[in-house]
Amino acid sequence: MPVASINGISLASIPYVRCTAKASLQRLLWVSRICALLVLTGGAISAVGWIAGIPGLADWDNNAISTKFNASLCLMFAGLAVLLAAYHPRYKVVVRILGGCTALIGAATLSQFVLGVNYGIDTLFFGDVPGAMATASPGRMGPPAAASFALVGTALILCTFARTRHDAATISLVVLTIASISLAGYIFGASALYTLPLATGIAMQTAIMVGLAAVGLAAAIPERGLIAALLRRDGGGLVLRSALPVILIGLFAFTWLLLSGVKGGFYDASFGAAIGIVFEIILFTGVLWWTAGQISENEKLAMVSLKHSAASETRKRIAETQESERKRIARDLHDQLGQEVTGIRFALERICGANLDKPAMIAEIKAVCQKMKLLDSEVSSIAWQLRPPEIADGLVPALRNLGGECSAIHNIAFDLYAPADLPALTADVEGNIFRIVQEAMNNVVKHSGASRIGLLLDRVNGDVRLAIEDDGNGNWNGDEIHERGGFGLIGMRERAALIGGDLQVEASPGNGTTILCKFPAQ
Repeated sequence: MPVASINGISLASIPYVRCTAKASLQRLLWVSRICALLVLTGGAISAVGWIAGIPGLADWDNNAISTKFNASLCLMFAGLAVLLAAYHPRYKVVVRILGGCTALIGAATLSQFVLGVNYGIDTLFFGDVPGAMATASPGRMGPPAAASFALVGTALILCTFARTRHDAATISLVVLTIASISLAGYIFGASALYTLPLATGIAMQTAIMVGLAAVGLAAAIPERGLIAALLRRDGGGLVLRSALPVILIGLFAFTWLLLSGVKGGFYDASFGAAIGIVFEIILFTGVLWWTAGQISENEKLAMVSLKHSAASETRKRIAETQESERKRIARDLHDQLGQEVTGIRFALERICGANLDKPAMIAEIKAVCQKMKLLDSEVSSIAWQLRPPEIADGLVPALRNLGGECSAIHNIAFDLYAPADLPALTADVEGNIFRIVQEAMNNVVKHSGASRIGLLLDRVNGDVRLAIEDDGNGNWNGDEIHERGGFGLIGMRERAALIGGDLQVEASPGNGTTILCKFPAQ
């Protein structure tokens, strides 16, 4: 069977999430596309601000730190590349070109800081005000933005090669870390984290868009890196999913509250630091405690599931063994005991046909012949009931043949309703359904005194429903069903459980009995 994939990503490549990978991948790819569109739009707005001479479009925070035009180009290139990477692998060449342009601009700008040179690329399109805030040279983006674009462009190229997608996912986390440091400076008012021209200078919107580009790129590579770890269905994935959001949100929120208290003069920085340490200890302890409880609960559920699986497998093997034994016994009854009984009956009939002078003996032999005939019929009936189901031509024709044979032997009318659009079932499921119906009809013949048997097999809300009803005495109450059902009823319920269904019996004195079974179609 071919392995399913989405956007060229094999579901089997994501550890421990094969059963839920499809939905997770779809959501993550949509996250990637949304982030890419935001980055592309943000870069375009900043570029329009430079082209149209509207400073506010390039300086959203109105703090005189603007997104440079080259940075706007990088944002548009990176946003479009991430968008294409999240849509389909056939755009690999375009993604590499856009990633290369982004990396080239970022690396060239960064080299100017390292080497102390000026290539003239910063003012190639537009000039800038000398001495602009957080700007080392007119029109030049700061080191955080330059390094981020160099890394994002490199990661975009690497993500188009299967062997280097893990490296691309790792680089995206590095870029997200750089953007987070700058954004933390804006959130907590630490200007040194975003205003130093030669070290940290970066506009707020640039930091936001770079962070979104990193998130979009990571989401486009869900089978690698942090995203893959978050998707894992094992204990490690549970710990990460449980702890990471609480730690990030909790630390950011509490740090903001602490700094607000210091700025408001409610306490000094030393007091705030002490409270912060205590809070971090409490937070991490609480997260670990809660996570440990979740892991323990998951292990309990896994053990229960394992026990149920083992029990189901055991029942399946027992049913297979029973089926094999039924086949052997049926063959022995037909080929050995049945033949012997038939031979004895024919021998007695020949004796009766002889001209004997003892009428009393002839009458007695005829009575024995009649009993042997009944015994022969009973042996044949038992062998028929034990024989394996012949459903090569489909379940419905096999059930119709079964009902016809029962009707011919026992003179009981048989009705079958099954729609044409009944879903296809596996051979194992069809075999168990056949046996359930066969055992139910056997119970009707032996116990109910019915003149009609009705069988319904249809589909309801994605499930398959089986109903067997008769017009017999229906005098089974709950206890009697349990007692009189014996191994027949127990066997039917076990077979229903094997195919993921549940079997119920409804009986009303004088109104017949109905056996209901519902199980998944797949």
